[in-house]
Amino acid sequence: MLRGASEARAWALCTSSEVLQTQEQGRGRNEVLQVRYFKHRHVWVSAIIRWEKHLWKVINTRAECTEGFWCSELLTASLRRLTYKIRDTNISTSHSRSSMAGAEVGTQRVSSNRNHEKRAHNGYLYCFDKMNAAGTANFWRCDRRYMEHCKARLHTTAATGVVIKEVNRHCHGGEADRINVTIVRGEAKRRAEETMETPAMILNEVYGGASVSTMGQMPAEDAMKKMIRRRRTTTEDAPPQPVNREAIIIPLRYTTYPEGERFLLYDSGVGDVERILILGRQWNATWSSEMKTVFADGTLNIASPLFAQVYVLLASKRGFIVPVLYALLPDKRESTYCRIFHAVKATWPQFSPETISMDFERAAMNAASSVFPSAEICGCFFHLMRNMKKQLSLLGLSGWYKNDGNFALAARMIIAMAFVPLEDLDAVFRQLARQTPRELWPVLDWFEQNYMGRLNSFGGCQRPSFPPNMWSTYQRTLQGRDRTNNFAEAAHRRLRSELSVDHPTIWKFIDGLRSVQAGRDQHFECFVRGDEPPRKRLKYVRADQRIQEAVQRFTVDSGVLYLRGLAHNFAMN
Repeated sequence: MLRGASEARAWALCTSSEVLQTQEQGRGRNEVLQVRYFKHRHVWVSAIIRWEKHLWKVINTRAECTEGFWCSELLTASLRRLTYKIRDTNISTSHSRSSMAGAEVGTQRVSSNRNHEKRAHNGYLYCFDKMNAAGTANFWRCDRRYMEHCKARLHTTAATGVVIKEVNRHCHGGEADRINVTIVRGEAKRRAEETMETPAMILNEVYGGASVSTMGQMPAEDAMKKMIRRRRTTTEDAPPQPVNREAIIIPLRYTTYPEGERFLLYDSGVGDVERILILGRQWNATWSSEMKTVFADGTLNIASPLFAQVYVLLASKRGFIVPVLYALLPDKRESTYCRIFHAVKATWPQFSPETISMDFERAAMNAASSVFPSAEICGCFFHLMRNMKKQLSLLGLSGWYKNDGNFALAARMIIAMAFVPLEDLDAVFRQLARQTPRELWPVLDWFEQNYMGRLNSFGGCQRPSFPPNMWSTYQRTLQGRDRTNNFAEAAHRRLRSELSVDHPTIWKFIDGLRSVQAGRDQHFECFVRGDEPPRKRLKYVRADQRIQEAVQRFTVDSGVLYLRGLAHNFAMN
């Protein structure tokens, strides 16, 4: 027969499904008990605990193996689990004691779906809000704050989690079953991290102690198994960062997408000093023949330290712009761009774009023209404006552009040359040169040399770095086609946001890329079900309409007025 309340609590702890034995070690106010806990058929874990100030204090823990079996991780997990059980017993005993004596009340720690800490108290869940200024108390808000506009709050001690006070009443009913479901899910995730049990075994274990009402609220078995597999995937340790590109050995789990689909589309191979990796969904090969309008762009910030840049290719499908592959490149040379384009053709034999929109990088444009001779290579109007802005900065004219509206308008008129028909460029440029402010003459010279072609002493014209047929948007505007490849810039921002760090390890980059791809899959399904492409903001729609109307009314005689009208409709921000 048990002599007191403390022994009753110890008995409740020790007669659970996993604790097999207790042994009384002393009498009196500070009772000492030994708890023996069975974690695995080869592992025994024991703890010496003492009842002090209404809590079980762990004095010592010990783990041992039988039958010559040894696993340090299993022993560590077993000890941790025993500590959790003792802590949970403290919470439950403190809670029962408060109802009898009106003293301190504890809360139960619960993990959210994203593994953030929550607290359960009196049938309600609370999310952490903040600590007080002294750092002695935690403030919690009801997790139905936004869904139900519930203003109930809970204050607990930071050290022990004992409830100090409750603020405001809940505007909704208690959710005991929901709390129990959350606890069971958390236990399943914990076992997924700490054991090598199959998902079915884990579910059998966690469902064993669940009540009938809780079982009726649990998600479907398939959903629970997927959750366990995802948890194991995210907790697997990534390999160490390779020393150099040629030494990278990519584990199998980083080469596939869910359901075993191939994700590493191309690898130039171990030992290649100029290593190239191409990543993307293998499924995209099924519609590669439809990729007629392609957008390409590179970025430096999100590249792994072992690579120089990430190069992304996007394709248009009935108004939807879809990222189809990402490439890690060792440098920005023309030969490297040729290698990647040849690799794409080898991976997708039916890939034959008609239009490729790119930024103004000579090496990439030359490579695209060489590998895809029948494709129209177009410079992005957004990058043309960016180059103009850089030139203004180099010449020390940025301040004038920001503060003088007329000066800014005159600068944009130079860029508006992109909307002039190719056969009328020279005539309109001469008109513009006569009316351009003196301060912008160096900019005009730069534009003529790089984009128009300057006359030489023999009466001929020097070939510019970027011929007009590459940067002219006149025909594209008349046909209603895109003038920019800002979709690629958006893809870079989305991936950078997912990675939350510049120059991640190659393993973090691949994980982030697969996560972003999952979001793009949902975007593509919107297209499949018949949704309209995302709409532009109204001010941009109206600006595009005005530009198209102006382009349709073009005449050579109104050259300068034509440029000024167009310059009112875009900004170099």
